[in-house]
Amino acid sequence: MNVYLMELIAGHVLFRHGDRTPISTYPTDPMKEKDWPNGYGQLTSTGIEQHHRLGQYIRTRYESILNATFDPREIVVRSTDYDRTLMSAQSNLIGLYPAMNVTSDKVPVQPIPIHTVPMSEDFLLGVNTCPRYDEIEQGVYQTDEFKRMNAYYKPFFEKLQVWTDISNITMYNAWDIADTIFVEHLYHKEPAWATEEVRNNLTAINQLSFHFLYLDDDTKRIRGGPFVQDVWSNMNQSKHGFAIPKLKMYSAHDTTVSAALAFLRINYPHQPQYASALFIDLYKQNQTYYVKVEYLNVTDSNKPQPYLLEGCPKVECPLDIFTAIYQPRFPGKVEVECGSKNKPPISKCLPAVIHVVDRKPMYIYLIFFVLCTCANASRMKLIAGHVIFRHGDRTPLASYPSNLIKEENWPNGYGQLTSIGIEQQYRLGQYLRTRYGSILSSTFDPREIFVRSTDFDRTLMSAESNLHGLYHQRNISNNRMSVQPISMHTERAANDFLLGQNDCPIVNRITNEAYQSETFKQLNEFYQPFFEKLQMWTNASNITLYNTQHIPDSVLVAHIHNKAPAWATEDVRKTLAEINNIIFYFSFVNDTVKRIRGGPVIQDIWSNMNRSVHHDTFYKLRMYSAHDTTVSAALAFLHIHYPFQPQYASALFIDLYKQNQTYYVKVEYLNVTDSNKPQPYLLEGCPKVECPLDIFTTIYQPRFPGKAEVECENKPSIEVPKQW
Repeated sequence: MNVYLMELIAGHVLFRHGDRTPISTYPTDPMKEKDWPNGYGQLTSTGIEQHHRLGQYIRTRYESILNATFDPREIVVRSTDYDRTLMSAQSNLIGLYPAMNVTSDKVPVQPIPIHTVPMSEDFLLGVNTCPRYDEIEQGVYQTDEFKRMNAYYKPFFEKLQVWTDISNITMYNAWDIADTIFVEHLYHKEPAWATEEVRNNLTAINQLSFHFLYLDDDTKRIRGGPFVQDVWSNMNQSKHGFAIPKLKMYSAHDTTVSAALAFLRINYPHQPQYASALFIDLYKQNQTYYVKVEYLNVTDSNKPQPYLLEGCPKVECPLDIFTAIYQPRFPGKVEVECGSKNKPPISKCLPAVIHVVDRKPMYIYLIFFVLCTCANASRMKLIAGHVIFRHGDRTPLASYPSNLIKEENWPNGYGQLTSIGIEQQYRLGQYLRTRYGSILSSTFDPREIFVRSTDFDRTLMSAESNLHGLYHQRNISNNRMSVQPISMHTERAANDFLLGQNDCPIVNRITNEAYQSETFKQLNEFYQPFFEKLQMWTNASNITLYNTQHIPDSVLVAHIHNKAPAWATEDVRKTLAEINNIIFYFSFVNDTVKRIRGGPVIQDIWSNMNRSVHHDTFYKLRMYSAHDTTVSAALAFLHIHYPFQPQYASALFIDLYKQNQTYYVKVEYLNVTDSNKPQPYLLEGCPKVECPLDIFTTIYQPRFPGKAEVECENKPSIEVPKQW
């Protein structure tokens, strides 16, 4: 069968991150962490280039199914929550969508969302804690084969112990040393004893570690199964006529690639190289679907090797046969399968395991927090900045029956960042460079800055656009790249307590009770004549103050883009804006809601400031890319009563200052898109705008929530304030 006669339907690419610094060191190593750019485990400029080139190859490979410009309906990118994998994905995407194909001519690169989850929850890409996996590993250590190999290399291990000053080196912990020596050799920094013969032995031990890593079928299923199952699910949906992403990319580790190969029974013991990639593509000919698997294990090669899968008649394996072979092997719920079969669970890990790794109308807001030590901020030293901002201009979240502008008439569909929004965030990033230039390096350093986003395309892309403005293209760590890749971290919306996107029964109940208050009912009655007109214009039914059906958002967004209907006059739009503001006021009037929705992010900021005071490791800048509701919740928690919907790219700043030995917090709010003049706020209980950190702590620490997921399920009796 000639694959060139078949139609390419969808591609799936799992790749290892690019070249990185060592993960750790050994006692006699003259190279310490400070001698490596950005510390241990970080992507290097070489790694950035490797993935940029891989992205260019992916463009060539999938050109027939991808637009030249980014479309979120076509591509989904998933990464593990490590700087090196997030930055690898970003570098790759810059190669896939070059600067000439961007949606905004004022921003040098196309921002693209990269989704991730915390490491402890990442069952898909296999970096989560898994007691069952650890137990299997212990069993592998007891096999005759493992013991024979350990005995064979014992004389070498004894020499290694002398050279490194590490005791009890064996097959299951030599990987750390092998990795460090391998990286040092790449950069001509290895010690004199690391001769070619020594390095060859370390490489052989490394390859054996990967052989033992996925020897057991349970390990293959738990570690490799979730990824292959996710790919199969996407292909199966296509077969049954559902819309699917045309390209799914997964940025991960050598262990992730090895696990996927092992699950597919492509068994040969090796460590995948930097920027190696596994391709699983779906083709169609006549009415039959085919799967083709290829593996690229030579960095910077454009010639992947095709594989004949076990049980398939040809390299192009019919999807039905692929399903019959692998579906029975897919894991059940991995969280359950990872549970220990013994008590207590064994915590030691295999040596080759990575050591370091719903929709509501929303606007962009930034929150800045400043800690100061005296009343004269000009004499104080800026220590750390914190910024909470709303995403940039976006398309509507939904429509109404009579609307002539349908989803297909909006770039990339509903709820997506527009070119205007990209530019707004880019300019905000330029302002952040001016504001925080005194504490940030000109080039990205992951030890200085931490970026957290909600798991929405518009917030991830806003954060990326913002960072392009913060780290201008002339200040990049690689002179062959047009932009600096920077890692951004996120969490599933369902679990995002920090930025308030999770479902919370107690908040829902309090909100519903607010809708039953006399004040709210009176307001609803006041607007009833307007709602009756709105129902006639929109052909929607049962419009109320608590059920506006996204109409205010849809009309106000359409007006920004000159697409509003004729009936949406200035008076109508003003009334819709009033209604929006009323909803925001009632959303955060209750103290319990303020604590649950606004408390976590302020607590996170306070924790970073407190670490600075106690000389622990802290970030000089923490950025939070979120929504209008997130910004409003933070303002409400601080008792800054501002009953308005935050605008696109608005920002709340909470900065930490120091003078003499006293620390101060300063809070400013920027609610005018594209303005560089934030408004300072005198916090409740503080003597001046520059609030001593001790007083800030006394006021707000008692209000911080406990475990938010627990608080969200509590069901105490709620007394609704009479003034709601």
